[in-house]
Amino acid sequence: MIICYCFQVTKEEIESRIANGETLAGIRATTGLGYGCGGCASLAERAWGVESASEAANGSSPRAVGVKIFP
Repeated sequence: MIICYCFQVTKEEIESRIANGETLAGIRATTGLGYGCGGCASLAERAWGVESASEAANGSSPRAVGVKIFP
């Protein structure tokens, strides 16, 4: 199932990478998830959790960029 149509990021890819210890912020940084139109950003946060305290502290939080979240 495609989660991010802008960058063709699939649910399976996200879940596999999370299972291998990657953070959502790391996945976003390497795939572009949430950085195109922004429509998938809130879905990803709801499905796979928000950033950790360390991600928020170092500025790698998804909220640290100017992504418009569509309802």
